[in-house]
Amino acid sequence: MSQIKIYDQLYNACINLRGNLEPQRFRNYVLSLLFLKYVSIRHNGSNESWNITIPKGGSFDDIVSMKYRENIGEGINVVLRRFAESNNLNGIIDIADFNSAELDKDKESIDRISCLVEIFQNLEENIFNEQNHSEYSFLKLYDYLIHKFAYDSTINKEAFYTPNEISIIMARVIGVDSVKDFNKTLYDPACRSGSLLTCAADHAQYLWPGKKRLQCLFSTHAFISSP
Repeated sequence: MSQIKIYDQLYNACINLRGNLEPQRFRNYVLSLLFLKYVSIRHNGSNESWNITIPKGGSFDDIVSMKYRENIGEGINVVLRRFAESNNLNGIIDIADFNSAELDKDKESIDRISCLVEIFQNLEENIFNEQNHSEYSFLKLYDYLIHKFAYDSTINKEAFYTPNEISIIMARVIGVDSVKDFNKTLYDPACRSGSLLTCAADHAQYLWPGKKRLQCLFSTHAFISSP
C-alpha cells in the first residue's frame, strides 16, 4: 500500500472520532499523539544521539496503558506534561487538553479517546523507517494531516497551511538549487507546518542523490501550533 493511501486511511480513521469538534481544534489532539508516537519509536529503535528525552511515565506506551480507563484524559495529560517538561516543550506538545469538557467525559468519550490512541498504536512503524530518513517521513505525514485538517475546516483555512506547490517554488527562489555545501542549514523561524523545510530537503535530495540532505533546523512550534 502506498504511503498516501496509508496517510488517507489514518486521517479518515481519526476524523471519524472527532464528533462535533471543529477539525482545527481536533488536530491538536491528533498531532500530539502522532509526535509522541514518532519520538517514542525513534528513541526505542535507534542508537543515534539526539536531543529528545523520553522520561519515565512520558512515553507513548504509557498512553497506551491507559486505554479504556475512566481517567484516560487526565492520564494522557500527565504523560504529555512529563514529556514536555523533560524537553522544554511546555505549551507546545501539551496544549491539547484530553480532559477538556469539549471532549465530554462519558463512556462514549472514553471509548473515542481510546480508539484514537489505538489508531496510532497500530500505525506501521516502517512509515518512520530509519533508512527512509524517518524525520522527513514524519514531517511528510504531519504536513499531510495539517493539509487535510485545514481543507476540512470551516474557519480561515488559508491562515494555517502553505500548499506544497508554493513551498517548492519558495525553495527554488531562496536558492536551494545553487547550494554547493551539503552541510548548509536552512532556518525558517516562522515555519508553522514546516512545509518549506521539508520541500527544500526533498528538492536537495533530488538534485544530489546520495549526498547528505540539507539540514533542516526548525522551531518546535512546527509540530503543535494553535490557530
